[in-house]
Order: sequence, then C-alpha cells, then structure tokens
Amino acid sequence: MDELVTFYSEAGYPPHVSIRIGPLPGHNGEVRGLGFGPVKRAPVGKGDTDHDTSKVAPAYDSKVSFKLSTQMVTAAEQSTRAAFHDEAYILVVRDCVSFARYFAERCGLKVGLQGFTWFPGSFVRGLREMNADRVVKDEDS
Repeated sequence: MDELVTFYSEAGYPPHVSIRIGPLPGHNGEVRGLGFGPVKRAPVGKGDTDHDTSKVAPAYDSKVSFKLSTQMVTAAEQSTRAAFHDEAYILVVRDCVSFARYFAERCGLKVGLQGFTWFPGSFVRGLREMNADRVVKDEDS
C-alpha cells in the first residue's frame, strides 16, 4: 500500500516546513501531519514534534508530493519523531527544515547538501528538483 507524502513551504513569517501524510488521490483515509517547531516562539528553546498540521490548510509558497510505501513512511515517521523528541529547537541547526530533511532521507528521497536547504522554500524546491522522477503531479506541479 502507498501513501501521498506532501512537503509544504508555508508562507508567512517565520517560514516553516510542514509534512502531510495521507491517502493517494481518489482514495479515502486519514490525513496526519508532521512538523517540528519551538514550544515558545523563539529561535532557540524546547522543541515540539507534536505539531498536527493535518487539520490546517496552510498558505504555502511551494509544495511537492511523493507516492511512497506505507511501510517506509511509517518507519521514517517513527524514526524521525524519536530522533527529535524532547530535543532543543535551534534555528538553522535543529529546526523544521532539519526535521523534514531527516524524514525525507528516511523515505529514500534525495535531499542534497544541507547548506543549500537551510530555508523552507529552497528545501521544498530542492526536493522537487532532485526527485523529479518521483513527483506526483497535481494542480501546482
């Protein structure tokens, strides 16, 4: 079985990367979100992996979707949550982009050099470019 995994570069300030996992187009099923951010809005502080982004339709400036196996996505989600659970949020060091990058790598996606992907928009566009043969086409593609 496969799932649709979508990485969003959310518009606004501060910029943010969120991940939505759900059924493929035309299929029914639960949608869940993944994200990492500061507990209190600050560049450094306690981090939180329990951002449920699934219920919010974000304003975004870029997104990319992939069809990935449920088994791989589940393992990647568990590994990523464990790696970032109770960790400090440090902007540009251990933040939403590093969280999304860690998850994407465990899903078998190419992520490129870290310096290239510090910002949410460049990370999402980089995923699209480096994994062009795996992108699920949608109205924004």
